[in-house]
Amino acid sequence: EIKPLFRTVSEADFKAMRFERDDFLRAGPYERTPERRGHANGYKPKTVRTMLGPLTLNVPQAVMRDPSEEGFYFQSNLFDQYHSLCFHKIACL
Repeated sequence: EIKPLFRTVSEADFKAMRFERDDFLRAGPYERTPERRGHANGYKPKTVRTMLGPLTLNVPQAVMRDPSEEGFYFQSNLFDQYHSLCFHKIACL
């Protein structure tokens, strides 16, 4: 059955994106440090294409404090330009 596989991929992808967001912000959830660059802004559902069909994920959102900095909004590296999930990137985490 595909559903357990999707659940496993979804959980792994969610953890990977949370790690990416924490790296982007330079701080974990509820962590206050001088290096912190912005704030987390909840989650947004996103449907991506996979080899097994569409998969809806909760993608972490984040915004930097200074809009003049490059990469003002957080964008996960786990998706390609066509909004497909890159399984090879997940396997490398």
